[in-house]
Amino acid sequence: MADYMMPNLDGLSLCRELRDRRVTLMLPIMLVTARSDEDVRLTALRNGANDVMVKPFSLTEFHTRVHNLVHASLLQKELALRNAELEQTLAELRAAERDLIQSEKMAALGILTGGIMHEINNPLNFARSALFILDRRTGKLPEESKGTLKEVVSDIREGINRISTIISDLRTFCHPETVMAAACPVSEPIQSAIRILSSPLKEFHIQLHEDVPADIVVRGDRNQLTLVLLNLLKNAIDALASSMTPDSAPPQIWISASSEGTATDILIRDNGPGIPATNLSRIFDPFFTTKPAGEGTGLGLSVCYRIITAHGGNISADAAPGGGTVFTIRMPRANLKKAAPVLPAESDAFADHVLTT
Repeated sequence: MADYMMPNLDGLSLCRELRDRRVTLMLPIMLVTARSDEDVRLTALRNGANDVMVKPFSLTEFHTRVHNLVHASLLQKELALRNAELEQTLAELRAAERDLIQSEKMAALGILTGGIMHEINNPLNFARSALFILDRRTGKLPEESKGTLKEVVSDIREGINRISTIISDLRTFCHPETVMAAACPVSEPIQSAIRILSSPLKEFHIQLHEDVPADIVVRGDRNQLTLVLLNLLKNAIDALASSMTPDSAPPQIWISASSEGTATDILIRDNGPGIPATNLSRIFDPFFTTKPAGEGTGLGLSVCYRIITAHGGNISADAAPGGGTVFTIRMPRANLKKAAPVLPAESDAFADHVLTT
């Protein structure tokens, strides 16, 4: 409550100042004045006053007006609270709707993938049979023609293997199979991934630092874990390669593993440009990619997520201290004494797996 006319600050100026401050924006204000003309009351209301009372006034009228102002203020606060609750509920409903839509898309993708596999695998098998026959008949050709034909057959076979691998990845993504709980030393899939990616590591002069004790073992499939590590390392290499400048720091990747209790953590960190905070929560979504059109499918990290969760673990990404990105894989720990025999080296088809995200 304030008087319309005051010695230092008049009532109108006080109203404007209170309305300009966030903490007093909703404060109920009553002005009292001895002037009874309508222009005075309208001016006061336009400048932020909630009510104007003309002198002289009775105590009963004063109490009633103050009560009404306080009651209206409480109702306004309650309305603001209800609006905030409604906005939160609406946001949750929108999130649930997105999840539902995503589930429907995944169900549709599963059906589509099944159809694609059935329609594509048959012609691929025919092509493989034809290549087998062609390969056998190559021996009957003159020596000068054998080399060229073998190269052509090899290129065709590589293309067929790539198509099969992509279809297999889609199947893994849409219908992840049950993972056999075999014991696997962490160093084995890490070394396999490094061997496969040795060429780009050398090409871009990337320094690789390893801190993976040989006695750290997890429960899972060695080939699927190799696929996960291939994707993560390839993403780190791509990020470093795309951000290299003459003035940038030497590109580096750190791989470490440690066990505590029943869990094992595998960390892959780089000193690249990092992932924007707005994208960190979306990078494991299917078909999400920041790469230019034609350079990424957005399935790589989704496949990684599905594989790790199928192993009973989890995978996350965060900004690395000092710049770059760090991926953390947490998986159930296993006993080295129960480790499965080392599998043969990966086939050429597996080594040539298409790694795009």
